[in-house]
Parts: sequence; structure tokens; C-alpha cells
Amino acid sequence: MEFAKVIRSSSKVRHAFDAVPIHRAWWRLILSLHGKPVCIDRTSESAREALVNGFRFYGYLYSALAIVLLVLSPFMVIADGTASYLWAILTVASSVYLACTSQLAFFGARCYANDPDLARPLLVSFFASIIAWLASVLSGCIVAIHFVVPQYEVALALGIGTVLVVGVGSYFIELIYIACE
Repeated sequence: MEFAKVIRSSSKVRHAFDAVPIHRAWWRLILSLHGKPVCIDRTSESAREALVNGFRFYGYLYSALAIVLLVLSPFMVIADGTASYLWAILTVASSVYLACTSQLAFFGARCYANDPDLARPLLVSFFASIIAWLASVLSGCIVAIHFVVPQYEVALALGIGTVLVVGVGSYFIELIYIACE
């Protein structure tokens, strides 16, 4: 929770999209979902430790997801049809991508503890990679829905699209913080 407080309270994060009217409303929605800003001394040791722990958490989260995807991939091969091989290959590729990407979070957290400027490119790369992965996976889900349950494709696509817009926006908070602070 301290991680989120530090990130969302930054003035640069709060006003990142003020100059672009169409994005300003979206950004206000994203920020409102993450809570109000609080007065935090971002230069304090506790704030820095909260950030390091938060980045490390993301590393563990996406490492765990990589393992889950790798474990699931053989079950896709067991499924019927040759398309299951494609899904298994995509799942393994996704697992490898997340395993490599999570290392950026771990190394970024380690560097951030001593030198935030050294950690910045690692963490920006991490969050940009996760945003790209989320966008790819959710877009792929929309395409898969079109073929699997076409009668519900509009409703499901709108739901997944909403998750995409809000989920990606949530990672933009961290990305903007790292890039601008």
C-alpha cells in the first residue's frame, strides 16, 4: 500500500495528461481508481524502501505468472486439434517473455535502492514490456472470442476492452512515475 501511495501522490503523475483534453478524463478515471494523493516525503528512506519492495513484488508476480503459464502449456497440447499446439507455443513464448521481463523488475529494484537513475531504464523497460504484454494478451482474447463464441463477441470485447484501457492505465501510473521522478 505504501508503494501505491508514493506513486499516485506524485504531482508529475497526477498532472501527466492535463495538456491533452481527450486523455485527461481517462487519466482522472485511472487516478480515481487508485485513490487520493497523500502528503509523502518521496526522498525519505521509507518511501524508497516502499518503492523497492513494490518493484520487487512486480518481479515476483510476473515470475509466478510465467511459471503458471509454463505449467499450463502441456495441458494445451493434450487438448484436441492442431490449434492446441499453437496455443501451447504461444503460452510457452509468453512464459519466457514474462520470465525475462520480471528480471528487469528484480534488477531495477536492486538498483533503485542505491541509485534510482541507474534503475530508471530497467524499470521503464519493465513497465513498457508489461503494458505491451497485457495489450497483446487481451487483444488476442478478443480475437479468440470472435472465433469461439461469436454470439457474445461484442459484449465480451467491450468488457475486455475496458479491462485493457483501465489495466494499461494502471501501469502507466508507475511508468510515468519512474520516467519523470
